[in-house]
Amino acid sequence: MTTTQERRQTGLRHYAEVMTVDAPDDTGPLIADGLIDFVFAEIWSRPGLSRRDRRFVTLACVAAADADGPLEDHVYAALKSGDVGIVEMRETVLHFAVYAG
Repeated sequence: MTTTQERRQTGLRHYAEVMTVDAPDDTGPLIADGLIDFVFAEIWSRPGLSRRDRRFVTLACVAAADADGPLEDHVYAALKSGDVGIVEMRETVLHFAVYAG
């Protein structure tokens, strides 16, 4: 397996773990190269922050970007994975609204 193939496999694995669903089948550069190979293979797999910490940062970023689809996907994944409970999610939304509102 080449480094490129290993990176893709790492990205697909992290995507499934983080998003709690299989990665999209899209092989276009935006999804395959950007989302899978970079965001999930390189960013979500880094040491230094826990997956839970990265979730909170990601939730704030997609909310600030007014990205409805990604926000819904990340909220669902955070709750489904058990990384964030419903009470914590509500507090996160309130805290975000105060600072970004």
